[in-house]
Amino acid sequence: MPKLKRSFIQHQPPAALSDPRQIGLRAFHANRFGEAILAWGPLAVRDAEVRGALAEAHFRRALSGAPADTALADLRRAVELAPEEPRYHYHLGRQLHLLGDLPAAIERYRAVLQRDPGWADTARLLALAALEQSPRADLAALPGFTPAVERWIAPARALLRGAPVAPEGDSPVDRFWRGLGRIAAGDAAAREDLDDERALPNPQLNALRRYYRGAAAARGGDSKTALKLWQRGIESGATPAWLRENLAVLLLEQLAALHQDGDVAGAAALAQGSVGLAGGVAFDELRLLALDRGAHAAAGQGDWGRAAELWQSARQILSASAKIGSPRPLLHNLALAYERLERWMEAAESWRGMLRTRPRRKAAAEEGALSDAQWAWVRERIITCYKQAGRPDEAVVVFRQIIKDDPNDLDTRVQLADALLANQQERAASNEIDRILKIDPRHLEALLRHVAFLDLDGQLAVSEQVMRDLVARHPERPELRKRAAQLFLQHGRQYAQWSRAAQAHQAFVEGERYDPEDYLFPLNQARMLLGQRRHGEIRALVERATALAGEQPEAFVKIFETWVIADRMDEARALLERFERDLKPDAHAYADLGLMIMMRVTPPPAPAGLFGIFGAPPAPPPKPVDTPWTQLACELLDKAIALRPDDVALRKELASELMLPRADLALRYAEDAARLTPDEPDTLILLGLVQGLNERVREAKATLQRAAQLARKQGKRELAQQAQEMRSAVGTPMLRAGIQMSLMDMDMSGGDPFDLDDIEDFF
Repeated sequence: MPKLKRSFIQHQPPAALSDPRQIGLRAFHANRFGEAILAWGPLAVRDAEVRGALAEAHFRRALSGAPADTALADLRRAVELAPEEPRYHYHLGRQLHLLGDLPAAIERYRAVLQRDPGWADTARLLALAALEQSPRADLAALPGFTPAVERWIAPARALLRGAPVAPEGDSPVDRFWRGLGRIAAGDAAAREDLDDERALPNPQLNALRRYYRGAAAARGGDSKTALKLWQRGIESGATPAWLRENLAVLLLEQLAALHQDGDVAGAAALAQGSVGLAGGVAFDELRLLALDRGAHAAAGQGDWGRAAELWQSARQILSASAKIGSPRPLLHNLALAYERLERWMEAAESWRGMLRTRPRRKAAAEEGALSDAQWAWVRERIITCYKQAGRPDEAVVVFRQIIKDDPNDLDTRVQLADALLANQQERAASNEIDRILKIDPRHLEALLRHVAFLDLDGQLAVSEQVMRDLVARHPERPELRKRAAQLFLQHGRQYAQWSRAAQAHQAFVEGERYDPEDYLFPLNQARMLLGQRRHGEIRALVERATALAGEQPEAFVKIFETWVIADRMDEARALLERFERDLKPDAHAYADLGLMIMMRVTPPPAPAGLFGIFGAPPAPPPKPVDTPWTQLACELLDKAIALRPDDVALRKELASELMLPRADLALRYAEDAARLTPDEPDTLILLGLVQGLNERVREAKATLQRAAQLARKQGKRELAQQAQEMRSAVGTPMLRAGIQMSLMDMDMSGGDPFDLDDIEDFF
């Protein structure tokens, strides 16, 4: 770097931190030459000192591995800024020489020698460039040409003039020149001279020797070795055009041979390794064929990852080559492969790329043209994949672009509304549906979505009428009747929640007309009549629901619950006998029935509060009173246990479900679970909690202490800590409050009945 004045590099006060000179200097010393160039550029016109530093920054960036075009531009700028610096001319000359611009390289070499006649390397390169430009050039007239330079250039001069190459020694340089001479003469012995792994003085000569070794191998019919050597040359960064052209020719021959031999996998692998290599239309077509066949073979074997790799390589070749066909089939296959791999974002982008190939105008005469329905299917895949990727916003962008080109494409507008809804833009989605219905008031898909938006707005009666009209207008669409049935079922439940029993009953009646095979309609009608005590009608409806439910244990629990709500023990027991006779319930079915009854007939626990802060702690829950219903529930739970006498998980489930409404009953199941697994800390924690809820404080603390000791012994430190924290809550109002709040949280999140991590959060 040119010597800079001390004032340029000395430490500056804080105010100088925004000085472009200092900003550039800091960047330069940190090898961030681009930043230095940006900072110094505007100052160089009027500041000679900065101009010299800027020249050095361009020079350093050129030599730091920048691309060839950037390096050349930087060297030219360095010469322009500091024309008296020979280093800049020398390296610019070398860059021009490598790029084949011999006259410009010679001019730079002469400029170096004019400023420093003793620069030996420059005299050699000048002589070489002059020979390359004209093998008969008078080298003696060149500046700096000495006997040493003459000896150095002699092999190259002989080679370029077609004369025998003189070196007879065994050094790497001697063998290199002799091998080049023999290649020029067509001598097969060239391979022996060039087959030398010893390093040459210049790394670029090593790459050049590797290329000519490949050329000699190719001439000798050894295409495999030539291919290997040339590929190594490209991988090492030696990428002159002639090397790439020769490699492409050789690969074309190899691919053709593999195709002829039926080696699909080998041809695909060879073609994949050639991505980034240009070689003409014939080469590209053969590579694409090899990659496509290989991908289809991999997909046929279920290896979708390999298929996607090969189709992606084909996509890269196709995008960089001349027009040799539509990318549409390739993008279609690539998108399907990504879907099979559940790489949804890449699948969406591939479908989107395929959609871009759709002609703006209909081209019915185009061979293989897709129909409107097929393009609609592609659009549907885009939105599906973007949804799976969690990016409905991208789908919105795609559909807005399509609608901009064709505002009357109503199906796309519907898909846009779906994408907006998935992106949580409900109002925008509703507005889009309104626009569709203004264009076509009878558009089926838009009307179905309109019904949903009416429901969101609480306009249930209006949405019901729209659905009635749709079913009447399309009697050939059985799925519409199913949709209508579900709509009325949903509305009936909403009316029931609002205590509008008559309106709910009517909704269930109308829903049954659309789907008379769904047991939920007669069952819900029966429940709406319970307050009127019309037991004859209720019994008939329950019978119809039972017949329709068939062998569905979960449906039977709902049907049985109707008689529990109605407080009709005789009907419930009669139904239970049929259930046991016809369906042979398993342990979980009995457990579901017993728990359902217990929850229905037991008053809910008092809500949890901030005890000790905003008032006195609540009174303990009243002592439970057994009734015929609770006795029946216990019978059913006992039958569940009898069917699974060694099932610890079942006992823990019953204990956790019953611990708040009936802690006394939960205790038996928790004790049984601990008896079966006495060394499981989580089971003992459950037992300790249930003991605490039963006011057996001393036992609860002892149980939780044992649970903590076992957990520590088993290396479960977090579990041990939980047990100790719960132990401190035993005997306080916070025990019941903490369990109640945790179970409420699990109900809302759909969690497991008993989760120590969730319960521990409240202590």
